[in-house]
Amino acid sequence: QTLNKTASNENGRNGIDLPETLDSKDKTSEDKEGRVVFYTGTTWLTDQFISYNMNRNLATSSVSWMFQDKMIQEIPLKKEEVKTVNLTDNQKIMVWFIGIFLYPGLIISIGSYYVISRRKKFNYE
Repeated sequence: QTLNKTASNENGRNGIDLPETLDSKDKTSEDKEGRVVFYTGTTWLTDQFISYNMNRNLATSSVSWMFQDKMIQEIPLKKEEVKTVNLTDNQKIMVWFIGIFLYPGLIISIGSYYVISRRKKFNYE
């Protein structure tokens, strides 16, 4: 068994999540090889950071390396354009207010009107 760092620098981590790889050869089962990749953190893999720098390439290369399939490594990645929306502080507050107060208030108002009108209708009959 060997433990290799696949990405490192001279000064240590410097805030970068580095993968650790573990190669193991099982001599008893026809030279089948097992591989594992250890990461020091997974925040780089979240939706927020996957589009930064080489995060997507690192993720797909790690999976390709573990499956030991050369064909997977040769498939080029799609160039996806990430569309982001930047809101000002006032817009963030407005969206929060609408989601927390306006929509629930609208649903409660419509529901209350419906219940009250049904009760009045049945009281007159």
